[in-house]
Amino acid sequence: NLDQATGNMSADTEALKHQFIFRGYFKHRGYYSLANLNADDYRKNKLFSNPANPRVWLEKEELFEQKQDGTLALSVAGKAKVDASVAQLGDAAVSEPLIVEGYAATGEPGVQLAESRARAFVVRQYLQSKFYIDPQNLGTVSLRATPPPTANKASWDGVSIVLLRQTFK
Repeated sequence: NLDQATGNMSADTEALKHQFIFRGYFKHRGYYSLANLNADDYRKNKLFSNPANPRVWLEKEELFEQKQDGTLALSVAGKAKVDASVAQLGDAAVSEPLIVEGYAATGEPGVQLAESRARAFVVRQYLQSKFYIDPQNLGTVSLRATPPPTANKASWDGVSIVLLRQTFK
């Protein structure tokens, strides 16, 4: 009963965060859901685009391979690169919120969106399964080819793993 009550309370609190009357309060306090990040809001939001947040850039050539069925997968070398990135970010990478930004610089805008989303999800899935990161602390955002302005890059083709250093609840 206690587990069920706790789960219900968590769901009720999450619902409150999105109601009109309480939404401003929770946004002001920094309560965000990593599950539904909008690319435009993400680029503008100071919490996510803060240059103080450590960021690791990984190029697509060193990360991905196409499987026989046409789906995207991390290569052996790509897994090693992601592992090294987590090591570079330190212990906080498994306890603090992480964002996997997906980028794709070629093709039409719709293709870029699909490809950048696929890249972010493949890396997210690997991080979650390899390092047992809490899914609530792991988000993805598809940014096509354009990083946030504070990243000091005009475009990118791959992924970026961002560790959120600010208070995030």
